[in-house]
Amino acid sequence: MFELTGGDQDGNLTQGRITRAVDYARQLRQVSWCVTAVVVSDDKDFLAAFVEVSLKGRLLVWSTRLLAVTRLPLPQLDHIHTTFSMTNSMLLVLDNLPRSLRSTVYLQLPYSPQGARMLKIAFWTPQRGLVLTSHLSLFPEKFSKFQSGASLVVVAEEYQPHAALKQGDGQGQPLSFTGPMINLLDLLAISLNFTYTFVRPPDGSWGTQQADGTWTGMVGIVKREEADIGLGPFGMSAMRAGVVDYTRPILVDYLRILGGCGRLEVDPWGFLLPLAPLVWGATMAVLLLLLVIVLMLSKYYAFDTSNLKGSSRDIYFKYLRVLLQQDTLVTAVNIWWDRVALMMWMLLMLVLSRSYCGNLMSLLAVRYIPQPYQALRLLVHSPAIMIWEASTVYVQYITSVPSGTFHDIAATRKVGRLIYQHGYEFPKSMDTVVRRGSHVIIVEDLTIKVLMAQDFSLTGCTKINNF
Repeated sequence: MFELTGGDQDGNLTQGRITRAVDYARQLRQVSWCVTAVVVSDDKDFLAAFVEVSLKGRLLVWSTRLLAVTRLPLPQLDHIHTTFSMTNSMLLVLDNLPRSLRSTVYLQLPYSPQGARMLKIAFWTPQRGLVLTSHLSLFPEKFSKFQSGASLVVVAEEYQPHAALKQGDGQGQPLSFTGPMINLLDLLAISLNFTYTFVRPPDGSWGTQQADGTWTGMVGIVKREEADIGLGPFGMSAMRAGVVDYTRPILVDYLRILGGCGRLEVDPWGFLLPLAPLVWGATMAVLLLLLVIVLMLSKYYAFDTSNLKGSSRDIYFKYLRVLLQQDTLVTAVNIWWDRVALMMWMLLMLVLSRSYCGNLMSLLAVRYIPQPYQALRLLVHSPAIMIWEASTVYVQYITSVPSGTFHDIAATRKVGRLIYQHGYEFPKSMDTVVRRGSHVIIVEDLTIKVLMAQDFSLTGCTKINNF
């Protein structure tokens, strides 16, 4: 319970006390799933100041129920019409007659015209208790259906595949969009009974908070109440939730890296690639060991090589000839240990050579194209220039974190390796700097798939890949 009294003639003290009380109440709202605020006052200026501070201080979100208790007559409460129509609020008016304990509960419907009478939904007397006078319950879901209709302003920006700008046929055509989000908006308009018109943000961005506390883009337009709805999907963050309200999540997406495919590489040492270095090393070690054993056995079992074709060196070099897939010398002398050693070596080389040929054929059939950017951390240490979408929740995040990979990415802006672009600029960047491999685009997976599909439709092939 907060009791606010006093104040100077200008009301400055009262304004400050209201602000502090609202700050404490907002802290309670942030840790509670359901909060009901009851404000008791017969001062219309106080009520006007309270609702203004509560809206700016984000106390009056839809999850917060507000009940204002007053003895003021309804004609003196017109100044709180807008706030009570757009929030989950009710008005309890006490009867001003002497000895009268009767009280009446009123509700202001959303998007009702200024000066419209409040809807009486209940009254209370000691004899009868609480009696509902309408089909509506206390704190009803007012936004389930607009009784008299509404004309809303929707701020939107091109964001494929969710929303694409639809060009008019001539001058003076109203702004319009197409896409899945427009279909969802049309369903909401039919269900809730409202019509809408589109506006675009002047800077073409989603919205981030500036150093002076102001907001840009679509978030700023909704915060300043220049539009009723911001058409997303918007990235959710605690900073944005402090100034606007979200619907329930409708999409889960992931950041991807969009970059040009690497060039085909020709390695002069490619003939060594079919076998691992360990296999090559083990093969050479076995060959040397075999030659040492043959040398020792030839010294122990001395034999005459004068009748053999070729020199005595062939006894040792024939193992190397088997390794190189060359012919070997067959002698008439029955040297049992020589034949056993040669047989085992030939079997080993048969398995090794078949594996080598099969792997080499695979390498020749599938050309190697490097894909160097498999993680954001690799981009920090690479020469590639990163392109992020301007004024998004990701930009707000990477510029605010104190450490980690995203902090290091934000630091690359000082050396010119981080630039911001709007979504409609991505196709041009893809066809130029991204295709050359000097830049990469970091954006959501669904958007990347659309960009790659458009690139394939225009060129018939694609040299762009996502990681």
